Amino acid sequence: MGRNAGAVLNGNAKAAHMTAEVLRNNQLNFEAYVLHTEFTSYVTIGGFDSQDDPRLTQTMQHFLKELNRPAVA
Repeated sequence: MGRNAGAVLNGNAKAAHMTAEVLRNNQLNFEAYVLHTEFTSYVTIGGFDSQDDPRLTQTMQHFLKELNRPAVA
């Protein structure tokens, strides 16, 4: 890793937390989590009992709907 690797990782971690906060806000209201690893950070949505959990499909549909919603100026 280069000299600025720590700064990049720190920036990525902050961006992940900000993304999770946006997903959790009152308008979107997603259950969002952040996982930090040695080299990156992941943002996940929801917690499900299995891949057949009906809440998984509902959450995916809700997320896609919000993702495709036109931005309000």
